[in-house]
Amino acid sequence: MSVVAVLVMLAAGAAPRAEPARYEVDPDHLSITFRTSHLGLADSRGMFLIGAGSFSFDESAPAIRDIRFTVAPAGAFTPPQTGSADIAGAGSRITFVGKQSRQTGPRTGTVSGDLTLNGITRPATLDLTWIDNQDFPFRSKHHAVALSVETRISDRTFGGTGAPGGEMELQIDFEAKRVEG
Repeated sequence: MSVVAVLVMLAAGAAPRAEPARYEVDPDHLSITFRTSHLGLADSRGMFLIGAGSFSFDESAPAIRDIRFTVAPAGAFTPPQTGSADIAGAGSRITFVGKQSRQTGPRTGTVSGDLTLNGITRPATLDLTWIDNQDFPFRSKHHAVALSVETRISDRTFGGTGAPGGEMELQIDFEAKRVEG
């Protein structure tokens, strides 16, 4: 944006809009948890230990774009009856590639895209909450944004057995570092 355009906007009382910044999920500040029903009886909870992601985010809008997230089910911590092999096939990854986002409130929105599990890709919508953003006060002093993402995954939709209660609630809470340069 040119200096003249900024001066015109300021004179008109409008603040200049920030450009979307690129962010990468910080693996040290990532929590990927799930809840699933064991045959329609008791709920089991677990945690995926390995995940990565990136996206573009405009704090002034707010809007999220170009989101891509990958979870490695083989790195899951689960109760014995819901081992990671039951969640996704061996060597499989859970991948989400966002295509469209929509703001639903001042700090909430949805991201629609493609979810791949067990080699099957289906449309999915993630509920997104923007928790906070700030300059990190320690070591690298990077700028960070904190987000929470939730969705439900149907077992039957992704090639599962369709057993009673065959749905998984997935929640991803994370901080992401702004990529400088």
